[in-house]
Amino acid sequence: MPASALAYAVVATPVGDQAVTKAVLYALIAMLVLAPLALGERGWWARLTSSAPLVWLGGISYEIYLLHVAVMAVAMDLVLRWPLFTGSMAALYVLTLALTIPLALALRRVEPRQASSRSAGTSSANARPRCDAASFSAGLSSAAERVEPVGTKIGS
Repeated sequence: MPASALAYAVVATPVGDQAVTKAVLYALIAMLVLAPLALGERGWWARLTSSAPLVWLGGISYEIYLLHVAVMAVAMDLVLRWPLFTGSMAALYVLTLALTIPLALALRRVEPRQASSRSAGTSSANARPRCDAASFSAGLSSAAERVEPVGTKIGS
């Protein structure tokens, strides 16, 4: 964790203004934050990231990602009455999160689920790609197999 904090401090300096430098440093930060978890560490970081509140936030993180920039702009303009991207970062962060979480929960409820879009007669076993020996020995995956319809005329 200290190395990721150092990389984050560097990306906040003028060195981080270069697009390539910023991308590399953010990738390094992500790697240093996630590597201990991926490598099986069971220390305080693993306990923190597996806590119930963070797991719950992780469940709606995609919806938060989709909404946060629009909510931040609305919060700055209509709620705080600040010029765009000025003012207290901490206040903006807390307000944006407080407004985004209920919207993310609502979006999660209305978002279509893959399981409900399947036809009634399709089982999950039939919906999965085939990975049996026959498909591998032929050099084709199930996605590459083409089956012509039976009993229909094609062409003239």
